[in-house]
Amino acid sequence: MVAQGAAELPPEKLPLVLGIMMYEGDPGAVQDALANLPAEARDTVAELAPRRYADVAETLYGTRTPPKESTPAR
Repeated sequence: MVAQGAAELPPEKLPLVLGIMMYEGDPGAVQDALANLPAEARDTVAELAPRRYADVAETLYGTRTPPKESTPAR
């Protein structure tokens, strides 16, 4: 499912989507997604993705580290 979704994603969106996965998702799913990338792109995308998500989060939420969705509301 991850590979199919990534194949349908415009390449410029991949770092953001992977950044969201890295911030919110299961580490195993993140590793699976990274494993499906071309080897020559894997390290670069893994480094860029968290920064890309943090940039968007800061714009949307006013912080680079918003509460995670899995965190129960209080």
